Amino acid sequence: MASDRYKKNEKRLSRGLGTFNLKKILFTEISQRTKKKNSKLLEIGCGKGILLCQLRKKFPKNLELHGLNLKKNHGIQDREDFIANAREKGMQIKRKDAPYIHFGNATRIPFRDNSFDMIISQSTFLHIENKAKAIQEVYRVLKKDGLALISLGSYFFMFKNKRKFSEYYMRLEKSIGTDYNPRFLILNGDKNIKNTIQNNIKISQFIKDLKKSYEIRLWTKYYASKNQEQKRSWLILRKNKSQRLELNLRYLKNESLKMTELYGKDNPVNVGFIDVYELK
Repeated sequence: MASDRYKKNEKRLSRGLGTFNLKKILFTEISQRTKKKNSKLLEIGCGKGILLCQLRKKFPKNLELHGLNLKKNHGIQDREDFIANAREKGMQIKRKDAPYIHFGNATRIPFRDNSFDMIISQSTFLHIENKAKAIQEVYRVLKKDGLALISLGSYFFMFKNKRKFSEYYMRLEKSIGTDYNPRFLILNGDKNIKNTIQNNIKISQFIKDLKKSYEIRLWTKYYASKNQEQKRSWLILRKNKSQRLELNLRYLKNESLKMTELYGKDNPVNVGFIDVYELK
């Protein structure tokens, strides 16, 4: 899930609702679900648990909160840490109201099928190796009619600084415009590592094809000015069927490792793992 480098980044570990792009959707979903009955929410990559504690303060009743981190040194070791971290941010959380913490990899979520009403993840998926498998796991542990809001990552360029403009991004945009996710590449038939960037399926077309069978959509926000270019990408997924989600992607481990090694450090903002897939 998150890398050891990630655990040292206090800003990322402390992210809360202030940087959660889909707050309106999340708040509406929680409000509707908690009116009459208890609901369960899981945050994948909860870091120091700030977002979960903020949700506890906003929704004090009928909401059971859970966080999943890869390791205990990624921000939380036990429920007491939620209370302490919340206090640092000026929030008072009683122990009986504190979220629960769990540890495990997002590609093997340690819960049974149909466990949660809602699953969210704000900044973890860019660090996951084989994001497609993790997305299928999210669908598995969602209850029927459950909702997942998953950030697939973002990228940005600052033009007026000393950073080298990433060759990786330039080649992707030349190949398929802005319709791509830099850490989730789907090859269009050619597995030659030299041609990986030029031969990709547009991410929006891939999601559009999935919509024929699943309730899924891609939320993107693109921003450009004289000084910067930025794009954010979220997956909005509702489990409308009881069967498992089949993305029909074959993960190409060797190609993924090579791409991450080639371009993972090409630009300071290009952190995380670059996944490469082919259609089955």
